[in-house]
Amino acid sequence: MRLSIKLKQIIYSLCIAIVPIALITIVFSQISTRIVENQQFGELRAIAESKRIHVRDLMEAIRTRAIDFSIDGFIRRNLEDIIREGTTHQQDRVTQVNEYISQHKLPLNQHLVAMALIDTSGNVVSSTSEHLIGGNLSDHETCLSMIDKGYGKACFGVIRFCSYLEKTCLLISASITSTHDDKPIGALVNYYDMAVLEKITANRIGMGKTGEVYLVDIDKKMLTVSRFIGESPLRQTVDTLPVNKILEGKEEMTGVYPDYRGIPVAGSSLFLPEYGWILLTEIDKAEVYAPIKKLRISAIILGVIAVAIAIAIGIVSAFSISKPVMQLKNTIEKFKGDGLLLRRSHW
Repeated sequence: MRLSIKLKQIIYSLCIAIVPIALITIVFSQISTRIVENQQFGELRAIAESKRIHVRDLMEAIRTRAIDFSIDGFIRRNLEDIIREGTTHQQDRVTQVNEYISQHKLPLNQHLVAMALIDTSGNVVSSTSEHLIGGNLSDHETCLSMIDKGYGKACFGVIRFCSYLEKTCLLISASITSTHDDKPIGALVNYYDMAVLEKITANRIGMGKTGEVYLVDIDKKMLTVSRFIGESPLRQTVDTLPVNKILEGKEEMTGVYPDYRGIPVAGSSLFLPEYGWILLTEIDKAEVYAPIKKLRISAIILGVIAVAIAIAIGIVSAFSISKPVMQLKNTIEKFKGDGLLLRRSHW
């Protein structure tokens, strides 16, 4: 079947216009996607880095506070006397120490919910909490390990749910030494409400509707609150790709993966080896890629408009070019017809 000149011209115009427009649209969409991805991943990484700095600064501040408490002369002298003579004979002194740390130490931080002074066996000699007094913290291995560290030393204990305080607490311990010979006589244990960390992780400004920051320990347990799951600290297991990468090879990452809910997220992971914590910053993939989807739709719309314009130009061009061609063709055929009649009349 022979194609008309108009149709040939339209097809030719469309081939010239549509192919480059389609290529430009595809390339624009891919480049835009990469730019937005890099921007979003960069922001997630920057937020994670900022949160890690804030966590470290906070932990250093409360470590320094524990050391300040542990070298307090009043606490050291009285704890030594109580341990030497026993709490039975020094009940008044125990009461004085309880009142001292309750009135002069505990109020110094709103998230400090309890304090305890223990001897070398882990027995609680003095505390701001009646539930702790007379108890034993020998199961707090990290706290006991601090006893022999010496003057002015402190470390971070564990994060655990303290039933006697009805709170999930961060325990910080510091060595207490004798005022006479600096020999270890016990340790100070500060109990911080986890809100002290959550004021950093739960601050989600700039993280959209689904963004969250949380901490995970080496047992893959979530330490701070989840945006989506209630009662998550120490209960929610986070067995995800970034957690496993850090636990297996200390490898941090930024990318897309399923989170603890099984929802695809864009996230960034950082390791805090001094505490054994993993910090995760995540936003649902759907929210992160929403701008990318809009860019792709915009690119497609622009491509369709460009194709429509190309089609219109092709049609107009086909008609404008085909008209004189058709006129020329008709004229030639007419001359051919007139020449044939003249020859016949001559014959």
